[in-house]
Amino acid sequence: MELEIKGKTALVTGASQGIGKGIALALAREGASLAICSRREQVLQEVAKEIQKFGVSVMVKAVDVKIPKQINEMVEAVQSHFGAIDILINNAVAATKLAPFMELEESDW
Repeated sequence: MELEIKGKTALVTGASQGIGKGIALALAREGASLAICSRREQVLQEVAKEIQKFGVSVMVKAVDVKIPKQINEMVEAVQSHFGAIDILINNAVAATKLAPFMELEESDW
């Protein structure tokens, strides 16, 4: 499949396993550079090895998306390393409260 994303930079949260890992690998297969994050850096390093097989750049950072400061640091690191974020996949999940979307507070995310 040609998604016309070769040379673009993608940031994928929750990329250490499951859907996030699958999305990261699919984007790498299409030629996108990747910044991947999750709370488990060692597992991310293994995913990075798989991504590198597609000949694209990959950046790994342990991030807990429940902590806004860590999110900001990740975005800054990606921009410093790649110059821009063209694709953002917010896949990380940390459900702390089940409620309708409009009733959630920032701290619930």
